[in-house]
Amino acid sequence: MKNLIVAAIFAATISLTAAAQDAVTTDAKHYKVVLDNEYVRVLRVNYGVKEKSMPHQHPDAVAVMMTPMQGKFTLADGKTEDRNSKAGDVLWTPAVVHTPENTGAKPFEVILVELKERRRDGPSSVVPAEDPLKVAPEHHKLEFENERVRVIRGRAGPGEKSAMHGHPANVVILLTDVRVKSTTADGKSEETTAKRGEVLWRTPLKHASENPADKPYEVVIVEIKGT
Repeated sequence: MKNLIVAAIFAATISLTAAAQDAVTTDAKHYKVVLDNEYVRVLRVNYGVKEKSMPHQHPDAVAVMMTPMQGKFTLADGKTEDRNSKAGDVLWTPAVVHTPENTGAKPFEVILVELKERRRDGPSSVVPAEDPLKVAPEHHKLEFENERVRVIRGRAGPGEKSAMHGHPANVVILLTDVRVKSTTADGKSEETTAKRGEVLWRTPLKHASENPADKPYEVVIVEIKGT
């Protein structure tokens, strides 16, 4: 009897996993594509109070909390996980089939950087001499690193400048409004202004950055390995 129950649970799990579809296809109300290229697909995720999705799947991803989040996630095997996060938290989320639900009293918003199949034809990191964590540690803090990504929190106060440093291809998620002046190794400068919540894709670069604004800024940089 016990074996029959185990077999039934296993069969149900396989059935749910097979039936689960891409989040955007299954639930366009809560999942919107904001960036898509050969390396990543970035989704803006919004859930209203007490709203619930349906079973869907995600590949390996980095989740950036734009607001506080209180949610319940039902996994393919029926188990549930309660998760509470603060605005600005950054999490690694392995490939999963799940059904999310907002159990909080407020809406929440998440930026989800989904990783596409890993390429192995490029470098996995920057040259050590150009590593922002080493040459500009006052403005760059490591959130976490694994075989797919390195995630850095970047901050700069009014008028602050960073030393010349490099990044592989990366996704930048703005946690605040940003006004930044970037100077490349050849001496060319460019100023960029963007709003909180915007998502930017950057190809590999070497630059020094400066905050010419009268307010600090904060960003999350998801460096993609193998690009």
